[in-house]
Amino acid sequence: MPGTFDWRQEREGAGVRLAVLGHPIAHSLSPAMHAAALKAANIEGEYKAFDVVPEEFDACIAHLRGMGYRGVNATAPLKTACAEAADALDETVLLLGAANTLIFGGQVRAANTDVEGFLAPLKSLAKGSALVIGAGGAASAACFGLKREGWKVQIWNRTFKRAEQLAERIGAWAMKTLSFSGADLIVNATPVASFEMNWEAVRTSAIVYDLAYGAGPTKLLMEAAERGLRTIDGREMLVEQGARAFELWTGVWPDVGAMREAVGLRYSAGL
Repeated sequence: MPGTFDWRQEREGAGVRLAVLGHPIAHSLSPAMHAAALKAANIEGEYKAFDVVPEEFDACIAHLRGMGYRGVNATAPLKTACAEAADALDETVLLLGAANTLIFGGQVRAANTDVEGFLAPLKSLAKGSALVIGAGGAASAACFGLKREGWKVQIWNRTFKRAEQLAERIGAWAMKTLSFSGADLIVNATPVASFEMNWEAVRTSAIVYDLAYGAGPTKLLMEAAERGLRTIDGREMLVEQGARAFELWTGVWPDVGAMREAVGLRYSAGL
């Protein structure tokens, strides 16, 4: 699989060794982003992508620790397993039951940098009504962050029970029928926007935030922009959560500009 490595073949090496784990993972921009961060910080190291299914997660973590890895990121569908694999959890992981970052040492520490990463582009916005589509790890981070910051949060998922469970956990509302009316912020927290957008019901002042990302704006964001709506690219969250993970691993706050450039973003985050 292009862009990925076999974790079973990893051996001891020099420098700060990091990785992202997921299934699938070939699409990830994290290796390029963290390579840029390491270079800008003048830190010898590498950041690889490993395709890992949930059943092999614990074995992968044990092997990478044994080979001297400093830590890893985890993405779908491994964020719950990531939390469960740790000896120590930060407060956000305890609340959400999901982690995206492991820091190796005498013990394995789990952190969730997704919440702060998600919120970073929203800091200047007035709080309003948010619709979050999805109920997985990314949706949990988005909902938790929005509730904490004072947004009214509604959740819709194809499987209503999952939306209901997430809503109960964070004090939000689960929707049985997807409705866009009244939402000031629409967040796609699914890997692919496979739901029907009713653009006629979307407020002209609404902001569309797609946590899925590619080398450029997603189809959802292009459609939103064509209608004159403000948009937030998922690469904004990718960079912001990555910067926080990088600091946890290295003790150094990275050159965020270099990270942004590596994933194709040229301008400052925020609206």
